Amino acid sequence: MDDFNNNNDFSENKDEQNYGANLMPQSGGSQPQNSIDPQYDYSQYQYSYDGTAAPKKSNGWVVPAVIAGVLVVGAAGALLLPSVRNSIKLAFTSPEEYYAEAERKTAEKAANDLWKLYLIGEEQQKEAASPTAGVKKTDITITPGDHFYESLFPDNKEIKDIFKSVGISAEAATGTDLASALCSVKLNDTTIASAEVIGDLDNTEAYVRLVESSSDMYYKYTAPESGEDGGEAPDISVLFNGETVTKEKIDAVTARYTDLYLSAVTAAEWNKKSVCTVENVSCPAVEVRITFTEAEYLALIEKIAEQAKTDEDIISIVEAMGGRREDYVTEIDELLSDMNLEASDELFADMTVYINSDGDIIGRTFRDNISGTASEYTISTAVNNGAFASQMKLATTEGESAEILLKGSYANGSASGYCDGILRTLEDEASSSEKYKTTSCRIGFENVKYDFLDSRLYGGKYTFTSPELEEIEASMELDGDMDNGRCNIAVTYEGENYVNVSAVYTSTDEVRSISLPSADKCSENTSDIISEDYIEILMDNVCKAAGVSEDRLSEIIFGVSASDDSWEPQSDEEEYNYGDYNDYGDNGDNDYSSEAPFTPALGDYENITLPSVDLSNAVYTANGKEITIPCKGLALPDKFVRTETPLEAHTGDYFFNNDYTVMIYIENEKNSTYNADVCQCKYFSVLEGGEASLDLRVNGIGIGSPQGDIEAALGTPSDIYDFNSDAVYYYYYDKSSLTVIELVTDGYEVYSISVSSNIKYMD
Repeated sequence: MDDFNNNNDFSENKDEQNYGANLMPQSGGSQPQNSIDPQYDYSQYQYSYDGTAAPKKSNGWVVPAVIAGVLVVGAAGALLLPSVRNSIKLAFTSPEEYYAEAERKTAEKAANDLWKLYLIGEEQQKEAASPTAGVKKTDITITPGDHFYESLFPDNKEIKDIFKSVGISAEAATGTDLASALCSVKLNDTTIASAEVIGDLDNTEAYVRLVESSSDMYYKYTAPESGEDGGEAPDISVLFNGETVTKEKIDAVTARYTDLYLSAVTAAEWNKKSVCTVENVSCPAVEVRITFTEAEYLALIEKIAEQAKTDEDIISIVEAMGGRREDYVTEIDELLSDMNLEASDELFADMTVYINSDGDIIGRTFRDNISGTASEYTISTAVNNGAFASQMKLATTEGESAEILLKGSYANGSASGYCDGILRTLEDEASSSEKYKTTSCRIGFENVKYDFLDSRLYGGKYTFTSPELEEIEASMELDGDMDNGRCNIAVTYEGENYVNVSAVYTSTDEVRSISLPSADKCSENTSDIISEDYIEILMDNVCKAAGVSEDRLSEIIFGVSASDDSWEPQSDEEEYNYGDYNDYGDNGDNDYSSEAPFTPALGDYENITLPSVDLSNAVYTANGKEITIPCKGLALPDKFVRTETPLEAHTGDYFFNNDYTVMIYIENEKNSTYNADVCQCKYFSVLEGGEASLDLRVNGIGIGSPQGDIEAALGTPSDIYDFNSDAVYYYYYDKSSLTVIELVTDGYEVYSISVSSNIKYMD
């Protein structure tokens, strides 16, 4: 029997490639004592000999019979060795039969692995559906290194003393149809904000409550229904009912389609003395090559399709997940039609497989010739004395390729080595002189437990590097199993510590009851779950965690104290000092002296006449309480004070909150420091984001109100200034009360509102 390298029968191979012969007993020479297999070492047994006993007459056939029995038992034992069986198959089978047995063995292993994965999924489904599922806790801590602060805040040395670490923690529990989680954000190991989340798994609804908010309301969120085209996501839980999927069905389906495929393999060539080599790791292998014409491939696909259309094992799974038999069959027919294959004798594809001495397929290369453009798919694994290398690669005749290469060694239950990802693509010749661009990365690993299917243990150290990110290196250390463990990630930049991430997760047997909030505690309006003092509470928590006062925190972050009256925001176009408001006058001669009385104006409208509207029935509220315009005794928090200098009687100044989203002009009625009880507030301006500090509304219109509600609530405006819907200004001017209302929208909703009183416009 000749192979395609002109080597005849396997028995003529006398060199080291005859790996079957190497395992057979060798005559001549002595075998080292320490090489005796323990199961054949009889030195542990003792016996006694009595020399005075009368000799017994022996039968002549006994010794030959015993020797024959030993030879039979030895031969039977030798035949049990995979390598010996493989050698016999090589000598007495055809390449087609040899390849078919190896392919069936590979399919059986794949079916067994699939069943193991199924059992793992079944266990996870049972845990998820258990009403007494334990609580899973996760704590993630992010700790920036010195290089992080130096690169992002080179001129602010105090930032790292305030923000030492940021953390996220969660405690989650799952019941039969409900799930709950308590999520928290931490600063320097101190909780600053947290939220309770309850999920209704059956109705795809979620309920969220802000723990620090004084409101006990839950925000209710309902997931949108799928559209007509999207459909509903399949329910995979039906696969784990013990009937839809069974070990027998998996084995039957695997064997059925493996036999269909093998029936199409009518001719094969082999090389019994080949070698499978991956990244300098080599092992002896039998090389088998199979080819398919377009006609043969089309016939195979049609046979598989016809079998699949009536395969009750597969159809039962489709129907269990909500599919219809008719749709399933139609999709198969459409797939065949889209392939548009012709039954010709042209070469369609060829495949080369490598089979090791145990009869296992360790390498496979598939090449197609569709439309004359060849592609090559390769997956190979070579193992030799504990060293292993695996390769998965897709390449085209144009030279483009995508490759994953895994190489390492395995000993004592763990593996070490590296995994490379390499992408090679053609470059645009008009933009690059290089024909190809290569992008790659490497993940090194040490002491990794990888026996996932059996024990699901994992661990070890991983290191990420890439030539394209040469200044960055990331490492990750894992320790534990699927239920309890730790993960540490360290990122270095330019060789220095940049940031560290630590995650610790545990599972407990604690039983936690879960229930949905009552209907009167639920709202679909986010403003109902955020109390008026929520932002202030969060700010207090941040200050406590940072260990500084609010003024000091603002000074470190923004370079200004909350009580500093000379705050100067910087921009690319200009430098503007809000202190200029203190000196602005209304005498029309650009007199900015501090003696001039303050009269704010609204942009370009200060020198023209606005149509007057009646605002006598307008209702003004601040934080839900009615106020008058101009107002007196408005209860404003102290954080609006921006100066410690007493105001003289009948003079005014602008005051801001900490994030400068609320601006108020306050006029003093007597010589005193700022006191809301003795001051008149004559100008309010609230920007988007400021409503939590001061929710100013006119007839219910305020930050976040839809643009379409403005005229319904306030009537026809005195003027509208539209910047192509990027910003729309609405002006209401009441000449009798000298009141001006300015509303600014983004074309959809209000993001700024201002109310001014006692403003004179030149007629």
